[in-house]
Amino acid sequence: MIEITVLDPVWSQIDKGRSIVKPCLSYHGEVYKQGKFKKIRKEYEASMIHRGGLVLTGLIDRIVKFSKRQDIPIRVLDPDGMLEPLSPTSSIQSTFDIDSPERSYQRELVTKIVQQQRGVIKAATGTGKTVLMVSLISAYRDRRVLFLSNTHIALSQFAETLLDAGLGDVCIDIQTIQSASRGLQSDWYDIVIVDECHEGMDESSMYYKVLTNLAAPIRVGFTATLPPEGKHLLVLEGLLGPVIGEFTIQEGTERGVLSKPQIKMHMLPEHTSLRDYYRYGDVYRLGVVENRALNRKVVTDALEDSKLGPVLILVTQIAHGENVCAMASELYGRKFTFVSGATDAQARDQIRKEMVGNAVVVATAVFRKALNVPALSSVINACGGKSEIQTLQAIGRGLRVSEGKRSVVIRDYFNPSHRFLVDHFGRRLCLYFREGWL
Repeated sequence: MIEITVLDPVWSQIDKGRSIVKPCLSYHGEVYKQGKFKKIRKEYEASMIHRGGLVLTGLIDRIVKFSKRQDIPIRVLDPDGMLEPLSPTSSIQSTFDIDSPERSYQRELVTKIVQQQRGVIKAATGTGKTVLMVSLISAYRDRRVLFLSNTHIALSQFAETLLDAGLGDVCIDIQTIQSASRGLQSDWYDIVIVDECHEGMDESSMYYKVLTNLAAPIRVGFTATLPPEGKHLLVLEGLLGPVIGEFTIQEGTERGVLSKPQIKMHMLPEHTSLRDYYRYGDVYRLGVVENRALNRKVVTDALEDSKLGPVLILVTQIAHGENVCAMASELYGRKFTFVSGATDAQARDQIRKEMVGNAVVVATAVFRKALNVPALSSVINACGGKSEIQTLQAIGRGLRVSEGKRSVVIRDYFNPSHRFLVDHFGRRLCLYFREGWL
């Protein structure tokens, strides 16, 4: 028998059956410890069950599903009604066309949120996550809302959509997670909305600090990608809840609300001297950041693609962005706009609004997410990388449709010069095949 008591929207207590539920709340971790000659990798197993049987309330759904699979009786006690739905103050309203045949999924997803009140919406970039958030707020016009993001661009775009929807008078606090972590009134909010909720989900993160100190009963996260099974996914579920709604890129392209990615891959010249390097930092600097063949190809591809619309070139390091811009200027007499973390929020927002025509913008991670430029003709992945989340974020920048646009070019580059670069390209290639883009 498993027995759990809900204490508040954040914490619950396992009164009976702690050892029974431990397998579904455990994860494998790894740490590197210095050995005699080198660092040695060690694995360990940890659990989300804290001292006294405390667990994050969002994990109750996982425990219930586990108990049903194992045919174990379970009882969840909620003496103070912490899990009871908070009644909407009005019907779901929207100035956006969420009831049209191609957009009806938006009302379906918002309805799921109103019914379940905590969890994660996994929806592909460009499917209208901001519209979903605003439509949710319209159903709780008299409630107090906290909107969290880790980028200023997302904040400004959300505020614009809120005004466009005629909800400028709602009681809402729009903050970056960095600002919120410096102090919030814990019991003031009824609803907390987290944008790009897959990021920063760790017990030492700012999101953990903020969300474990908020009494808001309605907790909703939005993301296009989930962390892999393990610690970060458990923390995400614990703080917000499980996935309660999903809308994929494939569904979006079939409905005509997303542009279809057209992957174009290019092979770079092989430089065997790169194989003499063993540190990834050296390989990345020479094989990517300072690779003139790559940078020249990126520039010429961008110039070609810009004939059809604005182009976004994604890099990781500032030096790489500067190299690409310098080559465009020196060899082709073309000025590319460069955006990095050092670019202030107001300037970034202005650059976003001015991405029209044949504009080419080179950007670090600040434009990898929360960038809404529907007219993008192509996204150029100049930085490579092996992360599936980062690759999907990059592709997501170009998925939004606009007048006359039903596909977007995604450019990627294969450098055969070193096993690190070959491995990373292979991981991206697997993603493209799995999603049916090749």
